[in-house]
Amino acid sequence: MPREPVGSMLYLHWEGDPDAEYVRGHVSPKEAREAVRPEWDCGDAPTQHTWGRWVPDPTGEYDMRFYQVEEWSRGCFAVTAVLYG
Repeated sequence: MPREPVGSMLYLHWEGDPDAEYVRGHVSPKEAREAVRPEWDCGDAPTQHTWGRWVPDPTGEYDMRFYQVEEWSRGCFAVTAVLYG
């Protein structure tokens, strides 16, 4: 899977309403909010540094699924979550 550059928004297809938008890398709150603004006027939404992982989709509907994980482990990458209110 190609890597998005640090500071760019991960474009995800959500099932239901999303709880956050994700930006690749542990970036500052300002950088994270600027990355998601083209899609969502997030104002001063809270941010959180966390980890993400791409996993093959067991249903076959998509190639890969994104999972947020709380602790780093092998195969994870840094993301900054911009949280919905």
